[in-house]
Amino acid sequence: MDQFSAEARGWIETARDHRWQRPYTDLTYQPMQELLRYLRANGFKTYIVTGGGQDFVRMYSERV
Repeated sequence: MDQFSAEARGWIETARDHRWQRPYTDLTYQPMQELLRYLRANGFKTYIVTGGGQDFVRMYSERV
């Protein structure tokens, strides 16, 4: 595992939202999660579009 991956994984596992005091991985939008599951179950490919780095987003999205 390279240094970036190790740091990103560490952040994902330990970072907490200041307002809610919960891990960011717990703060996803449930209706969007349900929509993604529905689309995938019905043969659609889904993509995440963001201004963030691809490597970080891939690690984060696999976790949530």
